Amino acid sequence: MTYNLPFTYLKMAPWTTASKKTSPPKLTTFFKKTSIKNGITSKPSTSHNLDAVCCKELLQSLRYNASNIICDGDVEECRIHPNSSYFGGISEDEERSFCQKCFKKELHAKNIKMDDFHEMINENEASEDVLKCIRCHDKWHRCCSFHLGSPESFVCKKHGKGHVKKIIGIKEFEKGSKHMEVRLNTFLKRRIGVKEALKSPIKVISFTAEREAAIKEHIGMVPQYYHEKLVAKFGTHIDYATRATYVFQRQEGVDQLFFVMFTETCWNHGKDGKSWFVIDYLDSVAHFQPAHLKTKVYMEVIHSYMDYMRRIGYFYGHLYANPPLQGDYYIFNVHPEWQKYPTKRRLQKWYHDMFKAGKDAGIIKSSRDFNAHKIKSAADLPVFVDGLWANLMKQEDTVDKEEFEEAMAYHFKQHGSDNFFIELEQPKGGVKKHDIYLYAHPILENRHLFLQECQKNNWEFGTRRRARFASAGVISLLKSYLSDDCDMDY
Repeated sequence: MTYNLPFTYLKMAPWTTASKKTSPPKLTTFFKKTSIKNGITSKPSTSHNLDAVCCKELLQSLRYNASNIICDGDVEECRIHPNSSYFGGISEDEERSFCQKCFKKELHAKNIKMDDFHEMINENEASEDVLKCIRCHDKWHRCCSFHLGSPESFVCKKHGKGHVKKIIGIKEFEKGSKHMEVRLNTFLKRRIGVKEALKSPIKVISFTAEREAAIKEHIGMVPQYYHEKLVAKFGTHIDYATRATYVFQRQEGVDQLFFVMFTETCWNHGKDGKSWFVIDYLDSVAHFQPAHLKTKVYMEVIHSYMDYMRRIGYFYGHLYANPPLQGDYYIFNVHPEWQKYPTKRRLQKWYHDMFKAGKDAGIIKSSRDFNAHKIKSAADLPVFVDGLWANLMKQEDTVDKEEFEEAMAYHFKQHGSDNFFIELEQPKGGVKKHDIYLYAHPILENRHLFLQECQKNNWEFGTRRRARFASAGVISLLKSYLSDDCDMDY
């Protein structure tokens, strides 16, 4: 998962955690890389004037940012950082990128050809627009204006009401979102007082979709000799639901996005009939106010989710704590430079603290890591679609049962303390009807598509100014969820 909590992704305290993957997928990036020719960097020219009336941002600060590029020399550990030079090109009919060091190694090993690659710089050529009001000709920076349309249609606040929705008005609440929102705002009122909490309310929006995975075709994660056991345990298909949860806080008239979580649920999963929730990815950006409550509110988001899960009959959970490398983005596009990613040890400690707080709150009954789960064979592993253990089994492509079990024993040892099994307490008042309603969204329910949409539009969360604009962009994607009367002035 990705955690960016007090770290940058639930990354815990200000960090980020990758839950399902052992390494992040290569996503399509929409910013351009600058080529280097004859030792001279070819950069785009800019003609922006500095006399904008909205703020005093300097021209150089208007340049958008780039993210890490995964180096094909070592996809697990090596990254091409923003503003670094690298070699990019087409090799073996696919686009490949190498850092300087790995490129030399590949050339020496004769795995690639020099003529297939060009030296480039990992940077975003795009800059923030300076817009001119079609009425008074005043100049505004794109992010300051909250204008999402074309430059030719820009009207500043002196001459009309803003057309961008900056707060969320919901026609009908999904019950899980409402439950989480009530708990989070109650938490905020207790910590900073009712009056202050009402000025900066928290808003929660969720999107859900039903999924199905065929054991053989889509999971295909175990050798043939385990198929019968797998089918006997889970059936020929696994039915599950995915859920994307977006958490906003009202700040200066804008519902600012600060936390996102992707989960899945499996009802009556396996022959034991247990119902599971799986936390796949979480991410946060450290713009929550007041800042000293960031860690607590991130924990409260997870606790409020678990509290809702147990109320509708999901008592068992799993999560994998695997922090990404500094500069990798799994959900939010661009994090504050000062927001450091956690080490794996720090992330694990953060989760232990979160479990303890959940037990004290009467939500979590028990939690244990994989070592304590005492699983000895791959046939006994929990199966969640595209989860940690499913992915590790898929990568062990062997027809030899003994070799496979030896490989899995190695993974058991390597991941003994970084993935957790959770059991929740029975709720007071009993379990309600299984009432997860399906609210689908073509972009927001999908982590990859959401990140790509942000990159395509240069919606960044690295500074509060740009995070507010990016949040307005995200809200613009909520069209079917927004009431007609929630437009706001600038």
